[in-house]
Amino acid sequence: MRQRQHKVKSMAPLDQRFEMEHGLRGERFRSASGLWMATDHADGESYLLWLVEKTGAAVDYDVARILADTVRRIRGVLARKSAREVLLEVIDLVEDDREIGIRLSGAEGTLATLTGRSRRMLEDAARTLSGRAGIWRQIGRLVRGLGHLHAADLVHGGIADGTIFTVNMEPLELKLGGYEGCVHIGSLGSGGAGLLRPGTVVSHSQDWRDLGTIAARLLLQSDGDGMALLPPEQRLLDRLRLPPQFAFIEGEALAAEIEELCSELERVGSSGRYELVAAPGRDLLRRDAPALTRGLIAAADTDALLAFIQDDLTADAPQAWRNPGRHDGTIQIFSQRAVYYVRPLTDNDRIGRITGCRVRGPGDGAIDSEPIDARVHVARDLHEARDRVARTGVGAMAWASVGADRATVPSAVDPVEWHALVLIEVAALLEGRLHHYPAEIVDAPEIGLVRVAARTDAARDRWRARFGRMEAAAELQRDILRDDGTVEWTLTVSDALTLGPTVPKLSLEDVVDEGGRRLYVFRHEGNLPLEAHVLLRPRPDRGTEAQIRRRLRHVVTARDNVELLRAIGNPQSVGLDPALHAIAAPGAPPDELDPSKSDAWEAICRGHSIDLIVGPPGVGKTFLVSRLVSSILSSNPTARVLIELLPISWTGSGVN
Repeated sequence: MRQRQHKVKSMAPLDQRFEMEHGLRGERFRSASGLWMATDHADGESYLLWLVEKTGAAVDYDVARILADTVRRIRGVLARKSAREVLLEVIDLVEDDREIGIRLSGAEGTLATLTGRSRRMLEDAARTLSGRAGIWRQIGRLVRGLGHLHAADLVHGGIADGTIFTVNMEPLELKLGGYEGCVHIGSLGSGGAGLLRPGTVVSHSQDWRDLGTIAARLLLQSDGDGMALLPPEQRLLDRLRLPPQFAFIEGEALAAEIEELCSELERVGSSGRYELVAAPGRDLLRRDAPALTRGLIAAADTDALLAFIQDDLTADAPQAWRNPGRHDGTIQIFSQRAVYYVRPLTDNDRIGRITGCRVRGPGDGAIDSEPIDARVHVARDLHEARDRVARTGVGAMAWASVGADRATVPSAVDPVEWHALVLIEVAALLEGRLHHYPAEIVDAPEIGLVRVAARTDAARDRWRARFGRMEAAAELQRDILRDDGTVEWTLTVSDALTLGPTVPKLSLEDVVDEGGRRLYVFRHEGNLPLEAHVLLRPRPDRGTEAQIRRRLRHVVTARDNVELLRAIGNPQSVGLDPALHAIAAPGAPPDELDPSKSDAWEAICRGHSIDLIVGPPGVGKTFLVSRLVSSILSSNPTARVLIELLPISWTGSGVN
């Protein structure tokens, strides 16, 4: 039978229709194919072009038919808004006499074309819980995208770094693309995978396995020395990498589980909170652990035994049970294959010694055991365990809280640094009440004027003495003398920190001595209190109550921000993000700085997460900060430096 010939009319070259900017290099489905950034001369918009070079043979017709079918089916999927949010938008089919391909929109590149800086950003993010939460959220977007394809009976057939597209890097936003050879289940005989991806396995399960491989690389799990994930993360990643063979995975349901995981990671914090540190006991590696491996690992191979125990305790969520009959605090930890006996150290309950282990029996851990929410880290020895706890700070969880009633163990939930923040906030609020001065209204000599005198309040003066403050009358006199006419005062009966909008406004007019008493003359707006005994105090700014509520909310939020609490407890233990230090490091200190400022400059350059510049007014704190910013911008003009200007107010005793 004579082969059918397809005559194609000559078409305008794509180079005339589009201005090709550059190719996106990376793994492609065919050596002759590639992604190109291009600007359409007709509308001036930028697009991605996936192009295949034609062969001049009849197979070009087959490729065109496959791609046209792909565009038609994908555009049907993209009719849903939820799909357009997570899938790369397909515009139409484009071709000329030399090339054929698909016009795409909505991305800047792929994971295969990331710059070195972008790769470092992703790696740094994967090393913190808060960063991994962002990565998991993007994995959830890819899961949703693949779920949309599978729901339309489409198999992607080629998920790889070159088909995961980057919309943004800061913040990270990914979309799923690479539909050049997707397969429709109802037309396997004419699908494009066999033509465009020869030798590849095409199935729903393979799509999930390929996506699991991408997720593992994003989470730094593609080699043996990857970051240790929390048990919920590991379980979800395993579900992606090893999907069920004959079960359909509902993408939307899996994405919802990933969203719950992200919320949990963000709640936990940004630096490894909920980590349990354990060290092997004397007999564990010599006797129990080799027996647990059934002799496959020799007792002399310490590193292999420790790796085996670490994998066993992190492969799945372990359970814990505390035996009430034992008084040494020993906790039984149940993994999938073993039972471990952990006894907290008497001098540091954040380190547990694994005194022994055995093979888990059928009834072990079935009653009264509870899941462990923490990640277990097994150190080589006690010295390494103490070093791990010191570096982790409040992120190291107390073993006393494992298997115990959570309500009776607040120490593992509320670190001492957080209690310090609460006390600091309470002290700041009490500081405001120290400027409430007992007074009495003497008279109102004319409309709009009121004369006020200080009165003695023995109970309040005793309370003030506990804070090392002078008597209220003496401190009021000092604050009045400092008033330059810019302070608003008020008279109230209540001692509350916040007041309503109807309290009177007072401004100091004069100070007179009359009848052996010092009288303060104020001009006022609004109604004065009817009571004679009142409190003279600086009038709160509008929004003070909202400001106090906001500050208290920040304190509550800090309860779960372990990175911040660690920095407060020991600033030396928390280093600056290496990527940030690389792109925004100040240069050498200027010659105009005095020795103390030069020392501060050098300390900041050494890179800690929090640096405080402290000093009285006029010593040059602002001058030092301005020179630091100038130095950063001189070496990197595109660096972004956030400078927050705080409002300045005067409470009568000084500047806030």
